[in-house]
Amino acid sequence: STTTTTTGMKNSLGVELILLLQAWEQLSRYQYHQARYAAHVLQRLKNQRDRRRVIGFPLFSSARMESMIRNANEEYHMKAEELAASELGLYKAQRYYKAVTTT
Repeated sequence: STTTTTTGMKNSLGVELILLLQAWEQLSRYQYHQARYAAHVLQRLKNQRDRRRVIGFPLFSSARMESMIRNANEEYHMKAEELAASELGLYKAQRYYKAVTTT
């Protein structure tokens, strides 16, 4: 009966680890889309700035545009860091799951 208890504990732990893995995967996927959207916003702002320069838009709007680009750039870097952290967490959870379930 000791074997059954150990197996039961191992199965219970396996289920919890699978749920943990799924949570990390969802978080990573979410962070990926957040970072991708932030990059998209940043690129659109840069493109808009470049078009305005070509048509000779007034300078007063250029300072505001640069500020928007700076903010979008900061947002993008923050989202990219969050993505890296969630991917690292997912990687560690996967390694832990493998180590626990293969022994």
